[in-house]
Amino acid sequence: MTDSDTRRPATLAAQSLESIDPASGGVVPAIQPSTTFVRDRDYEPLVDGRIYARDQAPTPEHAEGLLARLEGGKDAMLFASGMAAATAVVQALRPGDHIVAQDVMYWTLRAWMISFCADWGIGLDLVDGTKDGAFEAAIKPGQTKLVWVETPANPTWDIIDIAAVAKVTHAAGAKLVVDSTVVTPVLSQPLALGADIVFHSATKYLNGHSDVLAGALVTAEDDPFWARDQRQSPEHRRCSRHL
Repeated sequence: MTDSDTRRPATLAAQSLESIDPASGGVVPAIQPSTTFVRDRDYEPLVDGRIYARDQAPTPEHAEGLLARLEGGKDAMLFASGMAAATAVVQALRPGDHIVAQDVMYWTLRAWMISFCADWGIGLDLVDGTKDGAFEAAIKPGQTKLVWVETPANPTWDIIDIAAVAKVTHAAGAKLVVDSTVVTPVLSQPLALGADIVFHSATKYLNGHSDVLAGALVTAEDDPFWARDQRQSPEHRRCSRHL
C-alpha cells in the first residue's frame, strides 16, 4: 500500500492492510506466542532483526500499522491498557519538565498524573480547557514539554479546539498529545489538526466489542520524543504487546 491509496477507512480496517499469512494463506493476522527468536551461530537474529518479544513481538504489528494508517501517522504502538499507553508518554519526561492538561479528563489518568508528577518533580497545571486562552496562559515557554488534551472529554464531553491548542503548544516548543478515545479515527484525526501524538484507550470505542483491553499511541513523526516513549517501562509496554 502506498500513500496514494484512496481506499476508505472502513475498507482498510476490514482488510487489515491486506495482511496475508505467508505460511498458511490465512487472512486473519496470526498470533505468535514465542518470547524469543532464532539466531545464527554468532547469536545474530535471522528474521527481521527479532531477538526478544519484549520490544519485537510480531503479533500487534498489523494492528499498529493499521492504526497509523487510519490516523495518518508515521508509527504506532499498542499497549496492554490505555493507562499503560498514557503513562509511557508522561514517563518520557524528565524532572523539572512541565505539563499542561485540562482539568476534565479521564479520572484515573488525572489522579495518576497528579501523583506521579509530584513524586517525580514534574510541574503540572490543570486548566479549564473550555476557556479561551487557558492553555496559552498556563504554558511556560522553555519548561512546558507536554500539553495533554482530551476531546470530547470524559465525562462532560467538553470539546477542545485542537488546532488552536496545537498552535500555542508548538510556539512554546512543546508536544501536544490528544486523547481521541471517544471519537476514534472515524470521526477525528488529531494529527491533521496539529497534534503530535494521538492516544486511545482502545478498550473502549476503538475496539467496540468489550472483549479487548488495550491502549494505543500514534505519532505524527518518528522523532526523539517518540523514541523516548518507546524506551519507557518496557515491562508494561512492548512486552505487553502480546494482545
